[in-house]
Amino acid sequence: MPDGQSRAIVGSDTFAITATTQPVRSSALVVLSATPSWLPDGSFTDSSLAADLEDRLDPLLTSAERPGVQSAIDPALYEAVTRLSGTHTVDGASVGGNGVALRWIQRVDALAEQGRLWRLPFGDPDLTRAALSGQLDTVMDWSAEAGSGVLPEVGSVAILRDGASPDLVDHLSDLDTVVVVGMSGATSGTPQLLGARPIGATARPDGGSLPERITREFLAVRPPLYLIDSVQAADADADLGTWREHVAPSAKPSEALTWPDTTSSEPWPDLADTLTQASKDAALLDDLTDGPSSINLAVLGATSWSSGFSDQRQAVAYATAGSPPDLDLKKVKLRAAASFVMGSRTNTFPATLTNDLSVPVTVGVTFQSDSPQRIRVPSVKPVTVEPGESITLDVTPEATANGVALVRGQVVTTGGVAVGKPVTIEITATDFGRVGWIIILVSGAVLLGGTAWRIRAVRRERAKASAEVSE
Repeated sequence: MPDGQSRAIVGSDTFAITATTQPVRSSALVVLSATPSWLPDGSFTDSSLAADLEDRLDPLLTSAERPGVQSAIDPALYEAVTRLSGTHTVDGASVGGNGVALRWIQRVDALAEQGRLWRLPFGDPDLTRAALSGQLDTVMDWSAEAGSGVLPEVGSVAILRDGASPDLVDHLSDLDTVVVVGMSGATSGTPQLLGARPIGATARPDGGSLPERITREFLAVRPPLYLIDSVQAADADADLGTWREHVAPSAKPSEALTWPDTTSSEPWPDLADTLTQASKDAALLDDLTDGPSSINLAVLGATSWSSGFSDQRQAVAYATAGSPPDLDLKKVKLRAAASFVMGSRTNTFPATLTNDLSVPVTVGVTFQSDSPQRIRVPSVKPVTVEPGESITLDVTPEATANGVALVRGQVVTTGGVAVGKPVTIEITATDFGRVGWIIILVSGAVLLGGTAWRIRAVRRERAKASAEVSE
């Protein structure tokens, strides 16, 4: 300060400080979720989960292990980290087990045993966005199917962010708890509704956030619930130290609900369309291979709606990577001669079935004749053709009359879906066998008759000659 000048006030602010020696009470919910880098087949697209485990998920789990703190985990993440703890595949390469992942899972299991772990819907889907896209019921069904058997002993919870509404909650009656970020208040019921606020919303740049939080929690009707989903939030929540006691989140005592006004969430129609096509392709693949495919549509669908994706393009890329392979049905081909002549009532001719797809197929062949009263061809039963291979089929037409018929051969799946282009074969029935025997018999009769006539003629001539000599 310059000489000769008195002190001056350049700025001021006020905030309340609670005069108490007792620790205030609040609740904390630590969210254990991550942006998916794992596919439904169990492989990993990259090693980002291993890095995230050390940099973010491990500190979050440490925050969740504090006394009185509740946690919520995505079952898909639980399964992924479990796979990470053993030998797994990253971008096509085999990688050894991760020790950090193994220990992390053991610590999560300990929280479950203590009753301090909730289970998010499988994949931690953004339910608000799914509802805006008209996919809420489908996504919830996928999550229920995919998460069946994963941490079934713990309670279920969903966390709703921007765009949450009472109507959305009405569709979540299968859950035990719904936490709405930005909402205040709490009510019991099925599910119980809890309002929560992120830790970041309480921060102040002037260092006044701690006394403000102490005052707010001291004067609150019920212990406020804070959402912790980042390392920064975990550090901020730890600042109160001994001045705060954590209690389990509860709807008691109840408090009137005040819903947030923000509705910034937007629908993702491209993601919905991508998953619709994936569903159709998976059904076709199941039919084409005559059995369940390796694509777990429930896992793919629920995880593609993960709240960890920052934009629709990222979610669509993930859904595409996990979708069934492109099934160009034209790559399954039937080849046969353009025409065939039958010399009897039944004959057999060969046809070739080729599979140029990357998956084995189980298909049969049906035949449709334009003159079934004259010539018909029974269907060929389904056979399995491996990728890139061909097999020979025996086709056995049946004729009931002479003539020509155009027969259309079509490859079909076990479910009757047409595969590839049809093949048209001209089949002619002449019944050569019966005509040949008739010719042989007639020719024999003529020959025998002629021979007998010649013998009699020779005998008459000899008898006549003998009679002339005697005279």
